[in-house]
Amino acid sequence: MVEIFNNGPSDVYLIRADAYLDPNLTGNWQLVQSDNTDNFHVPYLRSAIWAFNLTMPSNIVAPNATSGIPQIELQLRITYSMALLQHTVSTQFLLNAPGAVLREVNYSMWITPVVVIALAVVAGAIYYRRTRTKKSR
Repeated sequence: MVEIFNNGPSDVYLIRADAYLDPNLTGNWQLVQSDNTDNFHVPYLRSAIWAFNLTMPSNIVAPNATSGIPQIELQLRITYSMALLQHTVSTQFLLNAPGAVLREVNYSMWITPVVVIALAVVAGAIYYRRTRTKKSR
């Protein structure tokens, strides 16, 4: 639930409320809920409650910036009218996602096999050189 508080100088009419998730923290927003609020009237210094059903993704990529904590970013966009002008306001929240399966962003996927192969080649070269030097004596 989100409370939308009108602290502006006049009445506000809520037109639309949209919720977006960014499960990979990459700026790739996915619309998860959109509600037409039918110009719901919110008088000055009053509030409205927007209740929405947020389903957390089961697989979340947690970049190193999150220290390995499964997180997603929630963005709420509220479209409203005030004095015959339409406006949109956006707010973002970083949410922990308990129970999510954490998939680390792994750019070093190829580094481990390359390092192992390089070490094997170096070890083989050293072994070959030592055996060759022993035979030439």
